[in-house]
Amino acid sequence: MLEGSCCEYLREVMERSFPDYYDYYESICKSCLSSHGQTMQDPFGERRGIFVYGDILKRLVVIKKRLEEKADKLSDDNLSDSESKTQNSTNS
Repeated sequence: MLEGSCCEYLREVMERSFPDYYDYYESICKSCLSSHGQTMQDPFGERRGIFVYGDILKRLVVIKKRLEEKADKLSDDNLSDSESKTQNSTNS
């Protein structure tokens, strides 16, 4: 969901909550890795796909890294703004 398009407000909520749930998501994927590549068994005989826990785990790592980089950039930007304001106030 974080990789697709959605409304800005929903994206902000997902990005803020992702770090809180990351360890849980990661633990689920790791505990189910033995099922990776196996066909899902539907009780009604329908074809449901294949488990891809390894792929999901890779995507989680990429999303986590991207959000960390975004947070670092925002932090750096805020620090630069603060330094700039401090310099402007001392020069006045």
